[in-house]
Amino acid sequence: MKTKKSYTKWRRELKAELVRAGVKYTEIAALAGRSPTTVAVIISKYPKFKSYRIQKAIADMLGVAYASLWDEPHKRRVPDPADQNIKEVVNA
Repeated sequence: MKTKKSYTKWRRELKAELVRAGVKYTEIAALAGRSPTTVAVIISKYPKFKSYRIQKAIADMLGVAYASLWDEPHKRRVPDPADQNIKEVVNA
């Protein structure tokens, strides 16, 4: 795991890459279906706050793979089997 200092440096490098590529937070937000403020929070507070949609949109805009940019594969949530039970209507 990276230290707090190395994440700060990494975030600066990420922001620089976005500027070099001419990508704005509003464009990332439109692609991810989120607000530009949320994009800014995800970038400035990573790894404390994460959003797969925003992180994927950033990787796509920069033309790099998700895992190579964020140093981790996307971890899909395993659905709870109890949530998959079909509930019958009682008062039909």
